[in-house]
Amino acid sequence: KTLLTEEEQDRMQAVVDQFMQLPGGEEALSQHVLELLQYGVAFHHAGVHVLIKHLVETLYEQRLIKALYCTGTFALGINMPAKATVFDSLERYNGSCMIPLPTREFMQMAGRAGRRGLDKTGLVVMRMNDDEYMDFYRQIKGYLSASYEPVDSRFSLSFNSVVNLLHRNPQDRIRELVEMSFLSWRRQGQAQREREEAERLEEQLNQLIELHSPHKTQKKTRKEINRRVHRAQNMENQTWAEFESRVNFLKRHRYIGEDGSFYAGANILMCFQIQEVFVTELFMLGLLEGLTDGQLFGLFCGLVVELPRNVYIFRKPNRQMRELMRDVRLVFISDIVREAARLTQQQLVWEPQMLYIGEAWAEGKSLAEIQQMFSCPTDITGMLIGAFRRAKDLLSQLRGAYADMPEQYAQYTALMQAVSRDEVEVVA
Repeated sequence: KTLLTEEEQDRMQAVVDQFMQLPGGEEALSQHVLELLQYGVAFHHAGVHVLIKHLVETLYEQRLIKALYCTGTFALGINMPAKATVFDSLERYNGSCMIPLPTREFMQMAGRAGRRGLDKTGLVVMRMNDDEYMDFYRQIKGYLSASYEPVDSRFSLSFNSVVNLLHRNPQDRIRELVEMSFLSWRRQGQAQREREEAERLEEQLNQLIELHSPHKTQKKTRKEINRRVHRAQNMENQTWAEFESRVNFLKRHRYIGEDGSFYAGANILMCFQIQEVFVTELFMLGLLEGLTDGQLFGLFCGLVVELPRNVYIFRKPNRQMRELMRDVRLVFISDIVREAARLTQQQLVWEPQMLYIGEAWAEGKSLAEIQQMFSCPTDITGMLIGAFRRAKDLLSQLRGAYADMPEQYAQYTALMQAVSRDEVEVVA
């Protein structure tokens, strides 16, 4: 039985009819999804087609969705209140393993419960089995006491930012700019707290000496003081040390000279912000040349997304495609690319299967046609559209490297226009 009244069903149908007129709307809305919507039920997650996500959000705002199954991304950045919020789990996947749901994310989602002007209270439900309650007791207690985790800086000294800092600023100004980051400020605060604790322990040690306390106790306190002072010194210099380690990397691999002069690698590196060293090495080795527009876009798609393991592409690579995959993989596993990723703690991505998918999109294939190229038990259309958009951003960065070469610049501009269509143009 539907959760909608007759009047709401009519409104729902009107919105759906309008949606079907959008480019790609009829293809995106499957019969299964349409039936759910007519019941007043929907789902929303990163893998859902971008048009469907937009439709669900529109219907939800108009209170035509009565039960929404979603991931935490639905609660971020948009005002979507609900009568009740139900947590099916207090854990989430962080990209490598399951972790406890952080307090901030819990509050962000729980805070959606209670519609202003409609509900006096908001209901938050945490579903779990009886034997799981004690396992989550401390975690739930933390939510109830609003015990937030400390804010950690996401500031990363990327190699792109390093070469741009070196290129645009005098040497005596660079350290000042590096240490203006939130990460450096936070470390300075931690260092100050360590020094204050060391001073407190120093006073305590003096008292122990006056009281003729056991030598073992004094020795233990002195050791703790030295440890605190050492940690403070490391924290004060850590951000600058990380910058210098990246500069040394660039000198060692001949991106810049010992005197700071820029070689070709550094000049190219200034253009790329996605998989920066990896893409720069591909560029320097000439692996981005001699490709068709479709192959180039497919390659870039493979640099921005990892497909689920259960995706199977029906096509088999020809000789040229096998050689391209092999050459890119050799760069992917090279020492310079691996070391760069380790220094910046950035995840390396190389997904060969995206070569076919990105190529098909660049050649004008629709998303529905592309979906016939592979099998996957889950919906990954949202993931593919996100990959097309990110690959377009990377293509724009490559175009910037050819700013003084009109022919190549025009070629990449035309390719960007070719891939900017249908779902990729939709603002979710």
